[in-house]
Amino acid sequence: MESRLRRIATLVIGACVVVVVLTSAGCDSDPSAPPLAVLPTEAVVVNGGQRFTGSRTITVEARADGLDSVLVWNGTWEERHSGRWYEASAGCVEIPDWYLDSDEGPVTVRVSAVIEGLASHSAASEIILDLTPPLIGGLPLHPEAGASDVSAATDLRWSGATDGLCPADSIVYVVLAGVTATPQDTVYVGRELACLVPGLTANAVCYWQVNAVDLAGNVAIGPVWTFGVWAWNLPVFRRAPAATFVMGSPESEFGHVSSERQHTVTLTRDYLIASTEMVEGHYVPLLQWALGAGYITVSADTVISIRAGERLPLVFVSDGCNSIEYSNMSFVTTRPDQIVKQVTWYGAMAATAWLSELAGGAAHIPGIGDADTDLTDPYRHRGYRLPTEAEWEHACRAGTQTAFANGEIGDDVWIDPVLDQIGWYYYNYTGFDFTPGHKIANAWGLYDMHGGVPEWCWDWYGRYPTDAVIDPINIKLEAVGDARIIRGSLPLAGPKTIHCRSAFRSALEPYVGLCSMVTFRLVWSGGVD
Repeated sequence: MESRLRRIATLVIGACVVVVVLTSAGCDSDPSAPPLAVLPTEAVVVNGGQRFTGSRTITVEARADGLDSVLVWNGTWEERHSGRWYEASAGCVEIPDWYLDSDEGPVTVRVSAVIEGLASHSAASEIILDLTPPLIGGLPLHPEAGASDVSAATDLRWSGATDGLCPADSIVYVVLAGVTATPQDTVYVGRELACLVPGLTANAVCYWQVNAVDLAGNVAIGPVWTFGVWAWNLPVFRRAPAATFVMGSPESEFGHVSSERQHTVTLTRDYLIASTEMVEGHYVPLLQWALGAGYITVSADTVISIRAGERLPLVFVSDGCNSIEYSNMSFVTTRPDQIVKQVTWYGAMAATAWLSELAGGAAHIPGIGDADTDLTDPYRHRGYRLPTEAEWEHACRAGTQTAFANGEIGDDVWIDPVLDQIGWYYYNYTGFDFTPGHKIANAWGLYDMHGGVPEWCWDWYGRYPTDAVIDPINIKLEAVGDARIIRGSLPLAGPKTIHCRSAFRSALEPYVGLCSMVTFRLVWSGGVD
């Protein structure tokens, strides 16, 4: 594969590489050559220096008028005593088999000459020997920031390779893709960190690989990643920037309770958050995929996770509260644009894990036994997940400190003209069977975070700290009871105005979903460029 990649890369690199090869004439070269011309037998000019591109044993050739001998040493170590002397013949010396250890590179080889009996270290020549291929850093940034679906024309992104000698913008990427575990089709050759792969088969798992070739022809073979091609979309995602903000509500705010104690929170990472909540048209294809993958079963209108021996309730169907029906091994919905409800915390977490698996990330279906360990650091989790409670409030406020993202709360628990513009609650409530995005969005383009269907967060319910915190999460040992955080409103028909404030908190046990009217909103993290 490496030789194939080098051939492909050569077409792109073209004139950017100057190859200098000494011919078989060797030491019979013209004696009028410049003093102490030293080159390995295969080299390229990189940033003004010579760089070896051959095997791990090389032949260095030095020639000069009156050349008696040369000293060759590892200039990386700055130790001449580590070198070897070679006698010249007729003004020329061939130094064979300079060996590079497998973990060496780049190495600077220095050659000093004795010309006509006089040591001439000032004439030392440096040759950079490097067999280290460029390294492809990190994981592919997939999906593209700001988008979420993987369609038949997929935009693949990856992080840049690193190379000690070649400029970052000189490294050539060769992208392979296909439906087999060893992708064969070359879909892109170039220096950009993204490429469009059109014409993919919908509802299939595809494979892709990014390989890097540097100016010297060294090749780095990247790992193979997977992604799913789906014929459906997810919500538009918006960026929530890293920031420091005041979480909770002041005592003067109408509806304030002691569990909303104000404290300073710093979020150190940007993240992407869905502009709307999950709808049935998003969730049903995931259920169908999970059923085909053997991750779930359905028992008495309850979708149950059976992966790795788990039996956790995920979502309730065919009961009239959702429009999702299940029969004959198929999930269908008559209202694909309706917010999905009756989802347990496990069901929300399972959906994010399935999406992460399809997007090429690490899949994880949460279980009761590991909920206190594997799930305690969501900020470094790459892929889809639920927002932490701090992330949710940060996104809901969108830079504000008022009770609602569009203004202050009044003193009437049933009617509020400010809330009426941005959220669903008792005064304008007509039932939970509605499509998202009909009220105004907050400053960051997020809809329905005040009132309406409440949303699961990642955290266990716990007491707020008294001091400032960085990237907080309430792990089980610090939590109160066995409940997970829900945000946005109470899981009841027609919440009061005070239940729709940015700071309002509530909680449910993670297995609760039946007629609880709880949904979730996706976050993408760990790959925000």
